[in-house]
This record gives sequence, C-alpha cells and structure tokens, in this order.
Amino acid sequence: MAEQNSLHFIVTQTLRSQEEQAAYYARGRLPLNEVNKLYKLAGLGILSELDNKKIVTKAKTVWDSFHAYGRAFDIAIINSEGKIDWDEAADWNSDGVSDWIQVGKLGESIGLEWGGNFSSMPDLPHFQLREGYTISDLKKGRLA
Repeated sequence: MAEQNSLHFIVTQTLRSQEEQAAYYARGRLPLNEVNKLYKLAGLGILSELDNKKIVTKAKTVWDSFHAYGRAFDIAIINSEGKIDWDEAADWNSDGVSDWIQVGKLGESIGLEWGGNFSSMPDLPHFQLREGYTISDLKKGRLA
C-alpha cells in the first residue's frame, strides 16, 4: 500500500533505553541546557530552543512506554529529496491527503495502534502493537 501510494518513510526508533526516555521526557519540561545534557548522555543530538518548546512524551520512564518491550516504533516521512520531513501537512505524493494520515491508516490496516489517534497528545510518528495488553500488563510480565 505504501508503494502504491508513493509513500516513503523510515523507521527512526524501536527499542529505547532509559537514558533516551529520560531525555525525551525532559524535552519541553526542563531548561535547554539540562535537556541537552540528557540528550548527550543518551547519545542523541543536541536541541535548539525551538525544539525544546514541545513535550514529546508522557512516559516518564522507559518502562512506561511500549518501546521498552519491543512493541513500538517511530517513523519519519521522507520527502522527494530523500530528507526527513516532520511537517504534519506533508503531502509528497500530491494526492491532497497528509502523508502522515496515510501512513497512519496503513499501520492501522495491519493491526497497529497509531499514535496520531492518541486523544491527549497525538504522536504521528508512533506505532505500537498492543494486542490487548496495557503497560501495566507488560510491567507485570502478563504476556500470553
């Protein structure tokens, strides 16, 4: 379906370390210099003031995220020049529909939960395979 619709994307993250989660959680909550210390510790690139204005996760620890259990991944849309495009309105296949919306629907069509549908904090790059499990179930090791 992605190829039929000329949608191009890459996976940007799968499993996540506690250091990465702490850095992402700090983003938008702590001063830039503190966030960049955490980003450096996690092996991530440094942020600008503008990047640090937006909260990007509600998961305080890695264990509060489906990423910790190998049940989530994040993607990025690739534009016609082969560069990552985070613009929510990106429509590189020129069909009048956001590529993010199309990729989200694609993920849902194969049984994934798409972060773009999260009610309190939509997360367009995020997909997870819940299979009925909650974070509480995963923390307790309740897997069938």
